[in-house]
Amino acid sequence: MPHVTIATYEDGVLKLDQPLPINNRQKVQVTVEDLSHTPNNVEAVRRSHGLVAWSGDVEVLDRLTNDADFDILESP
Repeated sequence: MPHVTIATYEDGVLKLDQPLPINNRQKVQVTVEDLSHTPNNVEAVRRSHGLVAWSGDVEVLDRLTNDADFDILESP
């Protein structure tokens, strides 16, 4: 399963902001994306990815995120 984390490149080494849930010496594939040109809202989403576990189904999540009844303007 893919895992997204933020890292800083320094002196030829990627220094991760948080540990990865992998075993020592486990082979992984790495894709590098420069965040200096990424809008702040995208970076915030990436940093918060996985903080809230969702145990519901896709249809409910889709309704909560796209239905106008749940829009911020509808809140008290």
